[in-house]
Amino acid sequence: MICESCKQHPATVHMTDILHGGAKKEVHLCEVCAEREGVAMPAQPPKVTEILGGLMDPSAGKDIKDLLEQKCPFCGITYPEFRTRGRLGCAHDYVVFRKGLEPLLDKIHGKTQHMGKIPSSVGRDVEREQSLRELRLELDKSVKREEYERAAEIRDEIRQLEHELGRGSSDGD
Repeated sequence: MICESCKQHPATVHMTDILHGGAKKEVHLCEVCAEREGVAMPAQPPKVTEILGGLMDPSAGKDIKDLLEQKCPFCGITYPEFRTRGRLGCAHDYVVFRKGLEPLLDKIHGKTQHMGKIPSSVGRDVEREQSLRELRLELDKSVKREEYERAAEIRDEIRQLEHELGRGSSDGD
């Protein structure tokens, strides 16, 4: 489509006005004519790599250095490659680059866990699986902090959930 004003350049700005009575008036202009007529050009959206690059603070120390040196054993992507491309290489990268992705997801979505819909037929088990993952992480932290009483409580909660999911151990637990 050619610019309706200069009739020389390709029209890249397309405006539609809805007039009284519902009639439409369309105008197609090139960038030069649109600017000359004072039509505000929308700013270009930032590239994903620009967004991602600004979210991680490279001065965060040793964790960042370790993250930058990590490589996915399955697809071979590194964290700097992810930041450059704006895409992960495989599903395993969510685990491999977890330390870098959690702050990123929190800034973008306000949460670090998916909060989509769950089919009601499996919803209870999915919730239990999520609780199990969270409890296992909490158990690891408690053991590292040498909070053994709390770790024992968490262990018991994990066993109960596993039993509810039909994964109870056969040693009489």
